[in-house]
Amino acid sequence: MEHDWEDYHPPIEELISLRQAAEFSDLSQTHLRLLVRNKAIWGIKIDTMWLTTKIAVLKYIKIERKTGPKPKSP
Repeated sequence: MEHDWEDYHPPIEELISLRQAAEFSDLSQTHLRLLVRNKAIWGIKIDTMWLTTKIAVLKYIKIERKTGPKPKSP
């Protein structure tokens, strides 16, 4: 699920590493990086470090998702 993060400009003091995000979200750093790349959560890469915000991660966690296999396209 893609969100429009174009207008999201968090203050620098709200930025957290994906490691920090993984600790409170129970999602792996690898999965969080995938979510950032797919624009499911807001994130930015500065030098070699990926950053996001707690708000962006919590917003993703609150979305209801169906588990199990994805439906096949006709």
